[in-house]
Amino acid sequence: MSPPASPEDWLKTNWPVMTRCDVNYTMERYNFPSYVRDHIKNKWVKVNDGSGGTYEKALVFPSTEYMMSNGEDTVTVTGRVPLDSQQERLKNKYKGGGLVVGCPMDDANAAAAAVMMTEGTQASVTHMFTREDGSTRSYAEMRGMYG
Repeated sequence: MSPPASPEDWLKTNWPVMTRCDVNYTMERYNFPSYVRDHIKNKWVKVNDGSGGTYEKALVFPSTEYMMSNGEDTVTVTGRVPLDSQQERLKNKYKGGGLVVGCPMDDANAAAAAVMMTEGTQASVTHMFTREDGSTRSYAEMRGMYG
């Protein structure tokens, strides 16, 4: 069998679910080829310096187009954008809250998405489990409303 043509192919073949990797333990112990090590060091996000450096694969939005609006400005996100940097950019731009427009979702889901983008995951979960009157929704009610 011939070697994989790219670092991505090597990773898919040998470590198909890897999203985090350190140099001293994983790369050294499992003898990662140098071209794969270079790829990880250059394309993944370095999350700390422990164990010779720990790298994490960047999460990405699917290749599509989204529009975020805060009522004054609108930003369009197109293509495969790293989730963390995109979320931070939108969070900084739309600190007062925003709506996802141009996406196939109802008003409740758009509002929950805006909370997640501006305040984070925990705040969006709290938002989805809280009724307009401040009382708590059941899990079934939440799933019925947000899917």
